[in-house]
Amino acid sequence: MKRIHLPPKMNPALLQNNVLILRTSRSLISWFFSRLIMIAPGIGEEGGIYHEENSSYCRDCLTCFVSALFDFSPAVSAHAMTTPAAEQSVPQGPKTALNSIYKLAHKGQMPYYAQGLKIGVQTKKDVHHQLGNPYPETGQSSFDLYHAEMGNPGFAFHYDAKGKIDEIRYFGTNVEKETNIGGMTPSLLKKQLGPADSVSTIPQTKEKKYVYLTGDYELEFIVGHDPDISQHELTVLHINLIKANS
Repeated sequence: MKRIHLPPKMNPALLQNNVLILRTSRSLISWFFSRLIMIAPGIGEEGGIYHEENSSYCRDCLTCFVSALFDFSPAVSAHAMTTPAAEQSVPQGPKTALNSIYKLAHKGQMPYYAQGLKIGVQTKKDVHHQLGNPYPETGQSSFDLYHAEMGNPGFAFHYDAKGKIDEIRYFGTNVEKETNIGGMTPSLLKKQLGPADSVSTIPQTKEKKYVYLTGDYELEFIVGHDPDISQHELTVLHINLIKANS
């Protein structure tokens, strides 16, 4: 008699996982083509993604295609995609970060992806062009705020009556703070930069403000207790760069 070979019995859990994977794959493929159909009218006869802000078509902008496909604003992502890794990288270690900030402060600038935006020269439009749209304002803030994300530091920009930058604030990174601004202590400031030109107390918060003159500009190190770092040790909370004697 001829033997009939039956297939081995599949584990029910494994079978269920395979079905789930298949359904998920089909859903992703369906979603992809639905998004492709939705953005197709935006491609236009000119052969590119349509930019509403300047009424033009972009033929070779991969960022714009991906942005339209996944439905997010390309403003900040475009910067992240096009800026060389060397410019985006944030030096590890508070000493290195402090030296970088102090050096560029003499030029009226902050480092990392804000480099090139100079106090008294660049405008609000320049900031938005380089960094994208800021986060929506909360409360009565008059600053353009760019939150720290994915290891990139946070910044805020304030403008004068003519729309030019008159203050830049640096908030450091939101991960591994102790390797950046969270590792900057009053003792490190003194060791690296020497004694501060002035030290005062902010009445509303009781935080300390250490001021260092940097030519035509000055750095204000706002020092206090960061619960994410230490309940006891004083560290720099944020750094302000302004015109001297402003």
